[in-house]
Amino acid sequence: MAEYSITNLSIGGIPIQVVGLKELKAPNEPVGILFLLHGRLGSSKQKYLMRIATSVLSEAASRPKERAREVIVIILDQRNHGVRTVDPDRNQGWKETGQVALLPDGQVDPQSLDNISHLHDMYTLYTGTVHDVSFLITHLEPLLFPHDERTIDKWMVMGISLGGHASWHIGTHDPRVSLVVPVIGSPSYLTLFQHRAKGLGLALAPPYLPASLRREMERATPRVDAFKGKDVLVMSGADDTLVPFEESGSREFTQRLKDAAICRTLEVWVQPETGHTCSIEMIDRAKDFIWTNGIQRKDQVAKRGDAEARSEGPPADTSATFTILCEPEHVFLFPSVLFSPSNSAYTDTS
Repeated sequence: MAEYSITNLSIGGIPIQVVGLKELKAPNEPVGILFLLHGRLGSSKQKYLMRIATSVLSEAASRPKERAREVIVIILDQRNHGVRTVDPDRNQGWKETGQVALLPDGQVDPQSLDNISHLHDMYTLYTGTVHDVSFLITHLEPLLFPHDERTIDKWMVMGISLGGHASWHIGTHDPRVSLVVPVIGSPSYLTLFQHRAKGLGLALAPPYLPASLRREMERATPRVDAFKGKDVLVMSGADDTLVPFEESGSREFTQRLKDAAICRTLEVWVQPETGHTCSIEMIDRAKDFIWTNGIQRKDQVAKRGDAEARSEGPPADTSATFTILCEPEHVFLFPSVLFSPSNSAYTDTS
């Protein structure tokens, strides 16, 4: 597979890697942008991100007569990660090692936790990234093309784990983003942390979840209507115990998307015999989805604040056939394509 150029830039204090900028060749073609977002405790330098970027760029380069646009990939560190790290302890979970201790009343001793503010910390990390991506969308075109030599007409996001959580929020809160690929992520942070708190014996209440934070989470939680006209590919592992498809709220939310028939394209795939990982098969499936719906297909440019920006096309075809490929309690609603499990490309702890 070809190697692509990496151009290191910064904008508004945010360092970014621009993959494929030097390979742009067709001055009359618009450009699509794919953001890649890593997981908790990861960074923009992880090799699997370049594998995804190279896969997408190679597909576009190999089919110049079929594509509607060229594409470049933006990789950035999430807040408090990589070169943006300020306090690494705030990236830790409630309990990374060992067992929690109990107080005489049977409640968890907060002092036995590795990071008592984990719920709030992780929420601020990825919702901060949501703001960062929207900021970059506003300012990337003048940064990359200061002579107005190219036009960016397509914005896409793929995120893994913590990046998957962020992808759901970006898809909700920025109408300019029309293609979203959350991988092993959760659309409902409250649902996910209800599951995690129960597993540790924590009450989802102050100091772990102050009422003020709960109100903000409920206000900003992903909404079905925000995905009108968007292309959405959701992927999870059937054996994922960290962000389970059911307990993370992914099953319920994607079912609501399907019932609403609101997306232009909706694909949900839960890979059998797969844990909390972005597998090789997931990368291949994402590449195909991004090519078909993000590079090959023509779109009108969505502008921030445009009330109709999410209405780019007809609703998804709700007559598609869906087949359950493993135990019903783990999986539902994914297209009738079976990929064999293989070695993971990436595993993390978000």
